[in-house]
Amino acid sequence: MASGGKSPSALASFAHNWVGGDIHGLSAYAGTLYGYAPKISDVATALNGKVSKTVGAAGWSGSASSAFSGAWDRDAQGCAALTTMTDGTGDIVNWLAVNLSQLESGLESAADKASAHGVPIGADGQPPQECLADPTAESWRAAYQTFYNQAMHDAVNARNEAGSELRSIFDGVTGSDMHPGDRTAWNDVLAGFLGAKTRYRAFLEEQLE
Repeated sequence: MASGGKSPSALASFAHNWVGGDIHGLSAYAGTLYGYAPKISDVATALNGKVSKTVGAAGWSGSASSAFSGAWDRDAQGCAALTTMTDGTGDIVNWLAVNLSQLESGLESAADKASAHGVPIGADGQPPQECLADPTAESWRAAYQTFYNQAMHDAVNARNEAGSELRSIFDGVTGSDMHPGDRTAWNDVLAGFLGAKTRYRAFLEEQLE
C-alpha cells in the first residue's frame, strides 16, 4: 500500500465566502495533491525493483541493457520531479486555503461586532457606503470599512503570492527557458506519470500488499 502522505492543515471557521475563492475546495485540492506523492513513490520503488530484477536475473548486459536501464533512470528522475512538483504545489494550495480562511474568519467576526453596534452588513460582507446618522454606529462603520478593505487587499496579495510560488515550482521543474512546444511535451509526460498507477495496477497488485 502507498505510504502515508501529508494532510491539509485545519482551516479557521467561517460561514461565508466574502474574500473570494473556494476555500474548502482549495483545501480539498491540497489533500488530493498530497495523495499523489506517496503513490508515485511507491510505483517508482516497485518498478525500480522490477527493472533491477529483470536486468539482473537475465544476466543482461551490453548496449541494449544499458539503453533499457538508462531509459528507466530517466523515468525515475521524472517520477522524483513529479513527486516534488505535486507535493510542493500541495503546500502552496494548502497555505492559500489556510490564509484565506483566517482572513474570512476575521472579517466575519469583525462584521458581527459592527452589526451589533448598528452597522448594516451587506450579503457580500460590505458595510454601507453612506455615513450613518448615529455617531457610534458611524464610528463602527468607518472602522469596519477599513478592516474590510484591508482583508480584501490581503486576500488578493495571498492569491498573487501563491500564483508566483506555483510559477516558480513549474519553472524549477521544467526550466524557465523551455519553448511552448517543450512545455506541451512535458505536460504529456506528467499526464503519463499520473496514469502510472492504472497502467501498472496488475503488477502492483501482484507485488504489493
